Amino acid sequence: LLVRAEQAGDDLTRIQAHALLAVLLAGERLPEATTLSQTARATLDRVGGDPTIERLVIEAEIEVLTRAGDHRGAARLQADLVAALELSLAAPEVRSAAYTRLSELWWRAGDEAARSAAIRAAMELTRKVGQAEGVTDPGLLEAGPDPTDALMAGDFEGAVRSGRAQLALLAAVPADERPGPYYSTVAYITSDLAMSFDLDGRFTEALEAYRDGEAAWSLPMERFTAGDTTADLVAITSGRIDNLIGQAACLLELGRASEAVEALRRVPVLPPGADPKNRADAARAARWLGIGLVAVGQPAAAITLLAPTLASTVSDPASKPMVRARHRFALAQALWEAGSLDDRPRALAMAADAEHDLTLAIADAAQQPALRQLPPLARALGEKIAAWRAAHVVRPAAPPR
Repeated sequence: LLVRAEQAGDDLTRIQAHALLAVLLAGERLPEATTLSQTARATLDRVGGDPTIERLVIEAEIEVLTRAGDHRGAARLQADLVAALELSLAAPEVRSAAYTRLSELWWRAGDEAARSAAIRAAMELTRKVGQAEGVTDPGLLEAGPDPTDALMAGDFEGAVRSGRAQLALLAAVPADERPGPYYSTVAYITSDLAMSFDLDGRFTEALEAYRDGEAAWSLPMERFTAGDTTADLVAITSGRIDNLIGQAACLLELGRASEAVEALRRVPVLPPGADPKNRADAARAARWLGIGLVAVGQPAAAITLLAPTLASTVSDPASKPMVRARHRFALAQALWEAGSLDDRPRALAMAADAEHDLTLAIADAAQQPALRQLPPLARALGEKIAAWRAAHVVRPAAPPR
């Protein structure tokens, strides 16, 4: 396309070719893709173009920014694109897909409020599509409050009800009219539904929902790229890992440690140079695997996973007290069983630190409605740690004879 445009001196076709090439090359040859994107923008600013070409250029710029790690900049550009689609009165399904993409970008930028707002807009437009196609079931057309908002407010029943209604609404969309963002929206909502059960202490239901979430994120890639959509590979990988961790955590709560380890063994192996978000996800999965290995009686293997990462868990400002407590206590148990005698005083100190973390976790939960079910779990773990400490005492060395 670019060769033909150069031969014909066709600026508009040249813009399209530069933009499309930028999207295709951004993953492997980012500097070249950046140059192509900038060239497309400069040519467009010079000669002008219709809204379709403008959209192609913006999509190329978004892809380049995303690959460069500037997720907030990419989200702002996507918000500009959404605004343009609203002004042009684009079809509801087109705007819904754009809002879904915006929600993914805000998620990667770490702005949960903006992500939630974008999902609400996408769902409202999907409801309009359902109405236009004759869907009359009120449960499909009125999905209720945003699940994320309800979840953060501690309204677990509201979050479950809303998530189920939204999934029912999405299921009403004909299979041959589902673009790529449709599948990521289903996966996000399914994952949020699982978390609603999990935070409410309903671990059996959460386990099933996390399995559904894993399946939703594990669909063939052509589903996520339907309708010429660019798949967000980082979000897809993160979604799979999150739901596997969720399954493992629920299985451990249910006393099914061997199944938890099996779930964590399914975490995908990341390629060299993987996105930092996915590397952080994999590190969390490794921590949970270490906890699971302690539970199934493999302390030596657990030490290889837990010992190198304890310092980062403790020093990370985003690390929650309950996470630190689980990590410290699991490593304490592993060191006592499989470490040297010199490790045992350190193991006891770790267990004591874990008890302090649990005190902080209970205080933290009092300030967050979504964590209101955490204190009983923390107290139960505290009782387990106290019993373990009482049964594991370092005896003073006998004096020489």
